[in-house]
Amino acid sequence: MAVSSSLGGEVSRGASQPEAIAAQLPETISAAEIETVSPEASEKELALRALFREMKSALVAFSGGVDSSYVAYIAAGELGENALCVTGDSSSLAAHQRT
Repeated sequence: MAVSSSLGGEVSRGASQPEAIAAQLPETISAAEIETVSPEASEKELALRALFREMKSALVAFSGGVDSSYVAYIAAGELGENALCVTGDSSSLAAHQRT
């Protein structure tokens, strides 16, 4: 019997939380990798992935920090060439990062 997850995907009853989440992610991500983060974080990532798929294309403001790197990684994974990451060139950007 299949049940719906909070993000609308169906998973088999009896599947562990990591297995259920991994079933909704790209094949390159395993249930073992899902176990390293909280179920709440995994659910948020699934929601982000679903949002990108719904948008079909995205422009990500990329600062090089952890947050924008993560968003850029997810966008590129879901949208491929339809995800564009940009960094603004300003005096606040270190000179070695401008090349």
